[in-house]
Amino acid sequence: MEELTTTTSRQDRALQEQVRALEDLNNRSRRNNIRIGANQPRNAIICMHYFHVKETLKRATPLQIECHQDLAPSTLQKRRVLHP
Repeated sequence: MEELTTTTSRQDRALQEQVRALEDLNNRSRRNNIRIGANQPRNAIICMHYFHVKETLKRATPLQIECHQDLAPSTLQKRRVLHP
């Protein structure tokens, strides 16, 4: 019975490690995406290949543009839990 408990806990740790790795890969694949317009009817998601393009876009427009990272839903949920 003890061997079964040990094996189960080891597999649980391995599964949690795989979930964290998958979430990290998901966030890395979204790294160049930005969300524009938090107060707009819809968010626009744009993939920027270069950081300077995003900065030029923010400076070039006379409108107030809010740029946010495009994160995985699981990461956003974890951040909401941490936020008071």
